[in-house]
Amino acid sequence: MHVRESIESANPTLSLTTENGRIVVYGSEGRFDLTVSASDMTEISAGKYIYDLEVVAPVTGIVTRLMMGNFVVRGEVTR
Repeated sequence: MHVRESIESANPTLSLTTENGRIVVYGSEGRFDLTVSASDMTEISAGKYIYDLEVVAPVTGIVTRLMMGNFVVRGEVTR
């Protein structure tokens, strides 16, 4: 899963993978968990972001997009 400021952004703002431990797959249950810590979010500037989540089939290597979308990170109001 990559989160970027725009589709043209060269580097992801945030990357979640099974390799970095931010995605855990529970195949027998048909689910996966995505983990983004509070400290990760403090590093992300306020603004609009886009994301997609893709899986790679272990045997065939076929890539399938499971979800995509966008979200807004708002700056802190209460201080």
